[in-house]
Amino acid sequence: MVTSDPAAARRRYCPEELRARPQWCAAGFGPEFFDDGKPNPSYKAPIDPKTGRAASTTDPRTWGTFEQATTYAEAHGLPFVGFVFTADDPFAVVDFDTYRAPDDQVRQLYAAILAENDSYAELSRSGAGTHVIGYGQLLAGVNNRPNCLEMYSSARFLICTGNTTNYQPLRNIQELLDEINRLVRGISGVDKVNWRDLEEGDEGTLTDADLVAKISSAENGDKFDALCAGDISGHGNDWSVADAALIEFLCFYTPDNVQVARIFMMSKLAERAKAHRPDYVPRTIAAMRAKLTSDTLPPVEASVLVARAKAVAKQDVPMPAPSVDGSIDFPDGLVGEVERYVLASSTRPVHEIALATGIAVVAGIAGRSYNVSTPATGLNQYMLLLAATGTGKEAIHASVDRLFFEVRKTVPAAMDFLGPAKFASGPALVKHIGKHPCFVSIMGEFGETFRQMTNPRGSPADQTLRQVMLDVYSKSGQGQSLRMSVYSDAEKNTSEVASPALTILGEAAPESFFDHLDDSQITSGFLPRFILIEYKGDRPPRNRSAI
Repeated sequence: MVTSDPAAARRRYCPEELRARPQWCAAGFGPEFFDDGKPNPSYKAPIDPKTGRAASTTDPRTWGTFEQATTYAEAHGLPFVGFVFTADDPFAVVDFDTYRAPDDQVRQLYAAILAENDSYAELSRSGAGTHVIGYGQLLAGVNNRPNCLEMYSSARFLICTGNTTNYQPLRNIQELLDEINRLVRGISGVDKVNWRDLEEGDEGTLTDADLVAKISSAENGDKFDALCAGDISGHGNDWSVADAALIEFLCFYTPDNVQVARIFMMSKLAERAKAHRPDYVPRTIAAMRAKLTSDTLPPVEASVLVARAKAVAKQDVPMPAPSVDGSIDFPDGLVGEVERYVLASSTRPVHEIALATGIAVVAGIAGRSYNVSTPATGLNQYMLLLAATGTGKEAIHASVDRLFFEVRKTVPAAMDFLGPAKFASGPALVKHIGKHPCFVSIMGEFGETFRQMTNPRGSPADQTLRQVMLDVYSKSGQGQSLRMSVYSDAEKNTSEVASPALTILGEAAPESFFDHLDDSQITSGFLPRFILIEYKGDRPPRNRSAI
């Protein structure tokens, strides 16, 4: 649908989705080249169609509607109009300067990509390249001059010609953006990374854009955004420290080392020369991986997560009557806040149940924060809550699920601290600990699970689960580690985990637990690891103010 009438082409074929937004400017002031043959830098610069003055890609006051821009351009004899891409709109563009590509291999690559493209595409102003426009986001703009390739989703003015080569509605081109990042290693210096030196890691489950969005939406996402933008003021103005901090963020949220390197190299931090040393990024990634599996906390700051949990737990609702005579003496800090929250949200509130829940939640979040060297212990907790059926044990599951659901809205990684309700075997538990070395699991009907694990004639899976729980309990201290396990089935093999902090809160009816209790469970050392909290009172009255 190429046409020799630029005004008609853009009015007819420029994407409707773009035309509907007031992000347009005119362009084309003065000659394209001066008399000495040098290009005129203002020839393609954006012009405010309302005032005729220079426009800015970061100031919406200098833009206008599509109609304003086209009318101004036509009235003043200007050849171009263009669209300003911003972080607030969902659009992205890939600019292939196909005919100026450095060699046939690159040209063939671009041709193959364009042949598969199903989103709107148009020829560039010169006719030497192609713009693919669609829905997508990039961490940072890309201007890969050697390969004549550019990609942007914000702070970019693009002259739109309407000379379409693929007249289609805008499609989601996020996969295309990510694929180009993988195929063209030269983007933003990524080719400088020695990819063979990167340690193997699991493949990421999120696209680059989704991963960046997830981190940015976290409670401390502003720190991540600042690092991506090249702001190192929060890290002592030390570039190397800032590099490590950004890579640590990425390592925590994805196991994919290639993805970590790719996103880091698209940040502003990667623009300095040191980041282009072939060994620099792989070495920094390896160091941050080691840090995250050591006895230090991940970049989800405990103070941030705790503050959010407190904010959610503090509910302005009437407190129910205590389950025993007298007033309730709440513990200080987050344990007390969670206990209040559980009581306020319970249909049948019980102090003992709420207290056990508070201890478990805090231990599951902060277990590795209290990792000490002398004595070498952590804060892992094995607890068993015993209460008769119908007395309100279901409040444990309901309140914890609700609490973590609310917290994860601003701290997405909070869900990493809430573990499964059941483990099939010891290797399954170790595998989970390898990915999440600090968490709490709430286990229902734990009396039967406990009986199976301590039965000498129990299944191998139950036996290994008990043994792993014993091992983990004694390996939570600083300098301690849960050793790797090797099985005949290689898929069951597990890696070494430094200083794991496992918290278990099991609930059971007293009869299902005590009826099967014997001396062997004590002498084996398994039962003494558990804190037993029992509620012996009557069924509590209904809390009609439950949240």
